[in-house]
Amino acid sequence: MSLSKYCNKPDTTNVLIIGHSYVRDVKRSAIFPADYNAEYLFKPGATFETFLNSYHNVEDFIDFEPAFVVVVLGGNDLSCYSVSKVKSNSIKFFTFLKNTFSSARLLVTQIEPRFYPLNNRFTSPENYRNKSNIINRFWARQTHNHTFNLITVQGPLALTQRDLYRSDGVHLNEHGLTLLVTRMVTVIAKFAV
Repeated sequence: MSLSKYCNKPDTTNVLIIGHSYVRDVKRSAIFPADYNAEYLFKPGATFETFLNSYHNVEDFIDFEPAFVVVVLGGNDLSCYSVSKVKSNSIKFFTFLKNTFSSARLLVTQIEPRFYPLNNRFTSPENYRNKSNIINRFWARQTHNHTFNLITVQGPLALTQRDLYRSDGVHLNEHGLTLLVTRMVTVIAKFAV
């Protein structure tokens, strides 16, 4: 019998968070509440294709037995791929996660706006927002088909204010990260009962 490399704390909920640099920053800031046992799989600049091409990294977390898998991806995809490719890759990845972690609830964060400086090499902020709105609406329709649950929040927890981002206009600052984690925990708590 082999022992798991994960320390499953009693009376906690196991949460696996997968994504790009936002996930790295959440881990670094150590702001995820202690009553959740969080593990992180991230790669700065990651797209859905990044994880589809390295599925074994995700499978390394099978023994962790997460109750929730939270995906924070899509933003980098919009700078690299067409909307149809992002739709296709996201559904492939969500299906892979549902098959890999069949007893876990899959939660997906909406793609947040970005506030690029004018000389940024990526797509314009307006084009990015238009594409992210298309993907977020597409994911919302998938939620109704019970493929996964989309974490979307309007109002005070929405990440639409420029002052929630660092000076690069892409990465969340400490306050933005806190709001992102608050949204995650709010949705997890709703389904954990």
